[in-house]
Amino acid sequence: MTRVRSDGILTIGDGEVLPLDPNQVYLILGVPMGKRPIPRGVDMECVEESEKVNRIVNRYGVGPKKETISSVEASKALCPVDSSSNLMKLQSEEDKEEFMTTFLLVALGKILCTTINSSNLAVSLVHALTVATQANEYDWCSFTFDWLKDTSLRFQRRFEKNGFRSGCGGSIVFVLIFYLDHLEHIPLKWGVFLRLKVWSTNQVKAVVFKDRLSKDEDEYGRLLAIDVAYGEPHPLVPRDRRGESASGVVDNSRMSSSSVVSTLAD
Repeated sequence: MTRVRSDGILTIGDGEVLPLDPNQVYLILGVPMGKRPIPRGVDMECVEESEKVNRIVNRYGVGPKKETISSVEASKALCPVDSSSNLMKLQSEEDKEEFMTTFLLVALGKILCTTINSSNLAVSLVHALTVATQANEYDWCSFTFDWLKDTSLRFQRRFEKNGFRSGCGGSIVFVLIFYLDHLEHIPLKWGVFLRLKVWSTNQVKAVVFKDRLSKDEDEYGRLLAIDVAYGEPHPLVPRDRRGESASGVVDNSRMSSSSVVSTLAD
């Protein structure tokens, strides 16, 4: 997180700066990008909203003052089973709403607004869970991007003051994939979206290993950066291969001789 600035700029490699934005969140994670902004707070005078918040905090809150929400406990509650270990069906509208809320909690805690170990969700984000049943109507990409900038600012302040920071937040998954996609190496299925589907754990480890400056220290930045936007041709993909399908095989049945020449000339 030392590479992410509070204005949404990511520093890569030898100092290359690349701007981040909500559209990249969509291309990498594929979360809804609706027209409605996520509410910034909860009207505690509204009985329905306050009951939702209190129910979430009481059920999944951890710590002396329930200052964080456990995404681990929420994950366990996502798929309840009966005495025969069969998944229990959602019987009522209340059951469906509870499932949607818990699912959104896990998605926020483990992907969109995760902590370093993906175990907790900041209690300040509970208000976002109140729109779980209409989640597709809301702009989760801007929400994720704004939270990343906010947590980056707090991380930088504590890091500069103390010289270290014990943990961090923000969408680490989003930043990691964007970072790996923009290092100088042969791109992984460039042009395939969502980018989250492209990267496996082993592939992440392989590129991270190449970017490591020393085997004895957790310092990175060995690879240079490439300033290329999603949707643009990648400079490390040979021009005569840019018409290939995601499987890596040219679909000759859809390419005439003139189109092949045109592709090679681009």
